[in-house]
Amino acid sequence: MTALQDQLDAIRHRVGIGVREGLALGRTDATSGRAALAPRSATNLDLREAQFRQGLVLDDGGRPTVDLLVGTFRGTMWTLLDDPRGDLADLGTLEDHVVIGIDGPFAWEVLGAWASPSAIGLPYLGAFAPRDDELVIRAGRTGEYGYLVIVPADRAEETLAAVWAAAAPMDPVRTTDEAVARCAFENFVFELGREGAHGLDALELQLTWRLDLHADAPGLDAIRAHREAGLRRRLTAMEAEEPLVEGAEVRAGDRSIGRVLAAVGGRALAVLDLPWAQSGMTFEVDGRPATTRSAPFVTNRSLFVNPQRHSWATRDEIELPPDLA
Repeated sequence: MTALQDQLDAIRHRVGIGVREGLALGRTDATSGRAALAPRSATNLDLREAQFRQGLVLDDGGRPTVDLLVGTFRGTMWTLLDDPRGDLADLGTLEDHVVIGIDGPFAWEVLGAWASPSAIGLPYLGAFAPRDDELVIRAGRTGEYGYLVIVPADRAEETLAAVWAAAAPMDPVRTTDEAVARCAFENFVFELGREGAHGLDALELQLTWRLDLHADAPGLDAIRAHREAGLRRRLTAMEAEEPLVEGAEVRAGDRSIGRVLAAVGGRALAVLDLPWAQSGMTFEVDGRPATTRSAPFVTNRSLFVNPQRHSWATRDEIELPPDLA
C-alpha cells in the first residue's frame, strides 16, 4: 500500500480512491427502517428522496454511541455506520456490498468520467444511481470533494478498475481508512473512535447541529438538561511547534483547564473549560506553549476548484492562495 503521506498528497491535490473498510453498511425498506431507527436516532429522519443526513445514536447521558450516515433512495433506507458501538443489525446489515471512496479536489471529474457528466452537479449529501445495482452518495469526510460508491461485492474489482481508469490522467493513489481519518482530523470532522471515545456528550463535541432537540430518543433528555444548565467545556482545536500527545494536560498559569484528546504532530483536539475554549489563546501543554485556533487545520483546495469552470487539464489556471499555490 502507498505510504500515508503519498495518500494524503493525493487526496489534497488530485484524487485518492480506495475501499472504505471501516464502514458497516445496512439496507432495508424505507418505511420499516425509519420506524425501527427513529426511536433510537437523535437525528431527524424526515428525509426526502435521494437525501442523506449525518446522524447520531446517543446513550442515556447524551454521548454518541453510533455515528451514522442515513438516507433514502427509491424506497430503500441506507445506513452507513462508522466505528459502530451500538446494535443496529436489524437495519439490514449488508456483507455482500462494498463501499468505494473517491476523494480529492478533482474527485468530481473522476465521477463525471466514470458515471455521467451530470454527476458533477450532485449536491452535498445527495445521491444517484449510475446503474440499478449501484448507489453514489456525495459524502466526503476529507474536506475535499468526496463520494461513496456502493456496489455489489462481486463487481467491486470491476468498478474499482473502471473508476481508476477514469482517474488515470490525475495519477490516482489507492487510499486507506487511515488516510481518510487523518484528513477528517485536519478538518474537524467527528470521529467516534477518536474524540468520541473520551466520554464527552454531543454538546461538548460541538455536534448539536446533528440533533433533533424536539425528538424523544435516548440521550436527548440529558442534552436538553445540559443546555439548560449551561455548557462548561467543549472540543477545541490547538496547535504547537512541538508534537502534542493524547492525554496531556492543558494549563492556564497554575490552573488546569483541559486535556488533549487526539493529536497528530503539533495539531491537537482538546477539551477545554468554556472560558478558554476560543481561538487565539496560548496555554501550556506539557510545559510548552500551544495556541487555540479556528478549525480546520488546513485550507482545502476544493474551496477554490469550481466544477463549472475548472478541470484537471486546466488546473494551472486555478487561482489559489499562497499556501496552496
